[in-house]
Amino acid sequence: MLKQPVDKKDPDGPTFWIARTETASRVRGRIENVLDWAYASKPREGENPARWKGLLDQLLPAPVENHPALPYRDLPAFMAELRGRDGVGARALEFTILCAARSEDTRGGKWTEIDEAEWTWTVPAARLKGRRGRRKYDHVVPLSDRAIRTLQDLPREEEYIFAGGSDEGSLSNNGMASVIDRMNDDRVAAGRPKWIDPRLQREVVPHGFRSRFKDWCGDETHYPNEMSEMALAHTVSDKR
Repeated sequence: MLKQPVDKKDPDGPTFWIARTETASRVRGRIENVLDWAYASKPREGENPARWKGLLDQLLPAPVENHPALPYRDLPAFMAELRGRDGVGARALEFTILCAARSEDTRGGKWTEIDEAEWTWTVPAARLKGRRGRRKYDHVVPLSDRAIRTLQDLPREEEYIFAGGSDEGSLSNNGMASVIDRMNDDRVAAGRPKWIDPRLQREVVPHGFRSRFKDWCGDETHYPNEMSEMALAHTVSDKR
């Protein structure tokens, strides 16, 4: 616990919070949940020292909203390295990138959502993040050949496509991010640079691949903006 306030504008503030904001924010949230449980079940008393609103928000910079992302021109090399790794987390991350999906949509994906006749993945509207309340429509993703092969190589013994150690039986929240962490650790050990966002100078995170998909669509294709928005399962206004 910090013993004195930290200047939010100080670039030399808490290193972990500044350099690994998304990971640090997730860790803080989990600590807060554990301490809330401990308070509710009586093992501890007093205010939660990991609480953000009204406490740590007075000491630490607000989490950065921009998700560190890899330049799309570096993606072929990243994907080649990723495909050389084993494990459910690696396959989930690959599938997420190929489908330009949100991590939570991949983690919540079930085999019943896969249409093997048409080779599509239908994410139910109830699971999609909407800008204004609940979405009305499912999101249908046509699967690429590589995405299909990824699915075909997975066991089908569980309800979830990417089964893991969460309470529900799906891959955990940190399952894909930890794959990138291990990739970067191995690169450092081999004397190679980490996979980072060159603008933010921070390690890339799974959600950042969605923004780079958007960049690629705008820079390298002639599809209208609405098409890339639909591919990302964003809400597209039908107003004229």
